[in-house]
Amino acid sequence: VAGGDGTVGWVLSEMDEIQWQRPPLVGILPLGTGNDLARAMGWGGGYNGEDLVAHLSAVQHAGRVRIDRWRVRFIGDDDDDENKAMTNYLSIGSDASIALDFHKKRTENPELFTNQTVNKMWYAFFGTQLAFAKEPKLNRWIDLVVDGELITLTDAITGLIILNLNSYAGGTDLWGNGTFENFQPQSYNDKLLEIVGIKGATEMGALTSGIVKPLKIAQGSAISILFRTSGEAESNSLAVQVDGEPFAKKSPCTIEIQFSNKVAMLKTPLSSGS
Repeated sequence: VAGGDGTVGWVLSEMDEIQWQRPPLVGILPLGTGNDLARAMGWGGGYNGEDLVAHLSAVQHAGRVRIDRWRVRFIGDDDDDENKAMTNYLSIGSDASIALDFHKKRTENPELFTNQTVNKMWYAFFGTQLAFAKEPKLNRWIDLVVDGELITLTDAITGLIILNLNSYAGGTDLWGNGTFENFQPQSYNDKLLEIVGIKGATEMGALTSGIVKPLKIAQGSAISILFRTSGEAESNSLAVQVDGEPFAKKSPCTIEIQFSNKVAMLKTPLSSGS
């Protein structure tokens, strides 16, 4: 698949519909901005005109792995349910707001987004813009339930990122390697998702540069996020991002994330994680 995370996700979703007895293995030529699935599979952070013969040789010698895929269900009060597939991550709040502003600007002025470097500069711009705005505290307007347990969020949390991969926002490993008290190491094929908290847009730049680490909140296989109706006007629209696709959801709304299936991918020996 030649494209970014969104293109790869679209291909995987179409493959789900076909229901092959022996589905083809999926390799990636990364042409997107973040290319997090490509990074996790060892295909690099972006194609810059390198020799395609060498890339095809890597495809020929790549190994096979199976990656968890997740079903994301959005349940509104008007019976207008919506389902999406997730392979990389889902975010709400700070991270998703930046992605949504970026998406709107690129849709309005595509000529301003010419390459990966320029795109990342725009991301930085919208992140800085959000840092100077009043960011709502998530515990004032959402409830987070993981494997049936209500999780308490602190006032400092303005964003949540739910991870399936060890690569986020262009290669950042938010969960980290090693073992953690009360948590398991991250894996893309263990039917578990990892949830981390973001403390404001200012922290986003520090996270992607590795200066700070996010707050590890929970790990589980069934996640529900209840977006409550709030008296605050700013809290009546929730920014959400699923595998690089940002959009807004109105309250009240419930987001349910459950395991869907596994997909066979090609992974090069240069990749890390499991």
